Amino acid sequence: MQQQKMPIEKRAKIFLPFDALEGFRDLLKSKVEEKKEVEKRILSQDMIDIINDTLSNLKKGMLIKVTYYNENDRVYEVKTGVFTKMNINERIIMVIKDKIIIDNISEIIIINDELDI
Repeated sequence: MQQQKMPIEKRAKIFLPFDALEGFRDLLKSKVEEKKEVEKRILSQDMIDIINDTLSNLKKGMLIKVTYYNENDRVYEVKTGVFTKMNINERIIMVIKDKIIIDNISEIIIINDELDI
């Protein structure tokens, strides 16, 4: 006894993408749309002084939170992590392995003076 072949219309439905987490694709799509490009803000001299003061007090191993302008994506991002080094000549700081351009920092906060490692 031979099995009857499934109609092509029904077979095609078998290969449609499966959305295991209902609504997850829509949520991701909305998050991407939320990330609107913005212009880099011009900081006041007071804010620049606060950032420079905080930068001068950074020590390797401190846990910091940095808000900075990502020039590639043209958005502001927040990075929290361990400060590893600063290169004044290149005008960058390193948070773990991520380079952040000092001139793009809009806020920097020291969360912990040192981590218990």
